[in-house]
Parts: sequence; structure tokens; C-alpha cells
Amino acid sequence: MIKEKYTQLLLSHQIRGITTIGVTHTFWASEIKDCANMKSNIKHIYLLILILFTFGCSTQATEQTKLDIRFDYNANLFHFVDYLSQWSEYTGNDALAFYKKHFDLTEQDNEMLNNYSIVREKLGWEEEINLFNWAYNEFTIDGSTSKEYCELKSVIEYFSNRKNEHNTLEKLLKEEYSKLLSFEPQIKKYSSKIEKTFSDIDTYLTLWTPKVDFSKYPVYICFSHTDISSHGGANGDGVFSEFMINEGRKGIDRGFWIITHELSHKVTNIGNYLLEFIENDHSYTKKANNFLKQNNLTKTKLLRIFESTDTLGFGNSEARIFEEVNVYFIAPVIINNMTEKQISGKIISHRKKGEREFERIWYGVQLFKKEYEQIDYSDFDKKAFIWKLIEVYYNKVYFENYRPKDE
Repeated sequence: MIKEKYTQLLLSHQIRGITTIGVTHTFWASEIKDCANMKSNIKHIYLLILILFTFGCSTQATEQTKLDIRFDYNANLFHFVDYLSQWSEYTGNDALAFYKKHFDLTEQDNEMLNNYSIVREKLGWEEEINLFNWAYNEFTIDGSTSKEYCELKSVIEYFSNRKNEHNTLEKLLKEEYSKLLSFEPQIKKYSSKIEKTFSDIDTYLTLWTPKVDFSKYPVYICFSHTDISSHGGANGDGVFSEFMINEGRKGIDRGFWIITHELSHKVTNIGNYLLEFIENDHSYTKKANNFLKQNNLTKTKLLRIFESTDTLGFGNSEARIFEEVNVYFIAPVIINNMTEKQISGKIISHRKKGEREFERIWYGVQLFKKEYEQIDYSDFDKKAFIWKLIEVYYNKVYFENYRPKDE
């Protein structure tokens, strides 16, 4: 959920003025090649085996781990026009470049896109999945439909009917959607594997929430507007991800990278859980109180730390970054079997680019992975384990205490 070179996103509510962190990721093929070709390592497999056989492994996906995969042309039409409008700097240029290959951008086009952008910016990123749902329901307009939706529909219809002597936009988009549909069996097969993996690591996921339910979050499958990058987002109660259909299996791998990561955010909500855990007096053990005393902390000070933001970062709270560390550990580290070498490579890469927040996140992933590998599952104390993660995070990842190895 946080901004990288290959990940463009809407930053936290402190920057954009919204109630939740919004995100739209852009994945560049050359930069996530390692995610698509990850090889498992022995230590990671050993960790996963411990989780499965200590707590029991499921032989199939449960109803709660079933993914609500949605293929729909109208959803793709909405997404194309939404990104064509460039109502936000994070929508990128791919849709516009696709459009300009086939059409001249007329004065009327610009007027319609400007009208769309004004309305869309008013709705904000948090409305994104609601708009996908609306498109999925055939852009239905009734007595309860907002004025904004009606205005958006008029622009979407305008571009759906856009044509010149050579093409119609509808024909071009349906050709791309048809290519996407040809991969539907492979995408759904891949989805089943993901469902099984989520089911297998259910006990890890329920460390943060009493009940994991992936099925309540729709997952919209879209075609990418270019052959060199793909977008995805998780704004609202759902996820969408573009698939680079010309990339075949690699495109499927990349499309699911964001799906697994963002769904893990949705079902665990670790940042909020952490703040509630710290706020709760019953969370405090003797070791926890010793940790506070040794670091001259109180419950109030600890809460303020996790509510604070790094001035050198992207405006996300430390609680959100703590969540990112845990979610990156789930996806891609567990889901894609990332090796220790690949994790170290991420740390070094972000350090070289001066992306301190991401460097801290991946360093946290490296540290947390070691803590999970050392768990004695025969005598697991959830409360003590969470405090151990808090202690590790405070001492080594928290922005005021973080010291890169090259300093």
C-alpha cells in the first residue's frame, strides 16, 4: 500500500484528506520480474510446514478464503475512462497513450474528460470500488443514484460511442477484453491455488483478526492498457488488478501480486489491531512493562509513536508501516516463496534509490521473518509474540531508531 518507483499510489489520509489509505499500484514488468520467477528456499518451506502441521492444514479452500473473481466488460470500460481522464496524478498515462494511438484528442474529448475529472476528484479514491460495483451492475441509474454518478455515466457513454473512420473505441476495448477472457480459465485456476494457500496459512492470518473472510471483497480483473506496466488498487471494500495479457503466465503472476497483497491488508487490518492492542490495558504483560520501562516509554508515548509519521517518508503512520511489514511478509514473501537473498536485494535496491520508507519496510520484513521462524508453536503465546514484534520494530525499524547499515 505504499509508494515505490514501480508503485504509484494515493498516500495516507494526512496528505489526501481521506479516511483510509488509498492505493493504486503501477507495476513495471522489468522491476518485478523477480516476483514472477521466485524460487522457494528451505528455511521458508520449513516455516510454512511448521505452521501447517502444528495447527493443521486444510485440504481445500474454505468459503472464507474463496475469492470473488469478477470478469466484466463494463467494469473494464469504467476503469479505462477513469484512467483516461487522468483525474489524479496516480492514474498514469497508459490509457491516454492507448487512446491516442487510435484517435485524435479533440476539443470535445478534452471538455468531457475535464468534466469527468472534476466530478471524480470530488468523489475521491475511496469511491473506486463502489464505482467498479456500479459498472458491474450495468451502470444502473435509479432514484437513489447520486448526481455525480449520473454525470460520470454521460462521459463514459460518450467515450463508449467514440468513433472515427477507422475504429470505434468500443470495438477496440472489447477486443482487449476478449483477449483477457481467453485467459479466464488460467486466471481462475491460479485463483484456486491462491485460495488454498490462504486457507493453509489461516492461523497466521488470524493472529490479527478473529475471522478471516476474503469472500466479501470483490476482485475485478482488468486488461492492462499497455504492454509494459499494469495497475491495481484497493480503495474501498474490494480490489482490482490489471493483467498484461500479452505476457501470458507472467502477466497472471503479476496480476495476482497486488491481489494477494491488498487482500491480505483487507482481511487482517493489522494497523488498527495494533493500536487497539496497545490501548488495551489487558495486553500488558510483565515483559511488556519491562520493555516500556527500559525505553522510558508509557502506553501513551507508545501510541503516539505508532500514530506518528516519518518526515522523510510518504506520510504513512508507523502503525501503517508496521502493517506493511507484516503484509509484505504474507504477500509476496510467503505466497511467492521469496528467498532471503531476494529480501536483502529489496533493502539494497530501495536504499540506493533513496526510498527510506521502503527500505525500512523490507528491513522489517527481514527481521520479522526471523521472529516467525523462531516461534515454538507447541507453546505459542500470542500476546507475548506481538510484544516481541513491537519491541523489534521500535528498536530497529521505527524511523527515529532506524540506522541503515551503511551509516
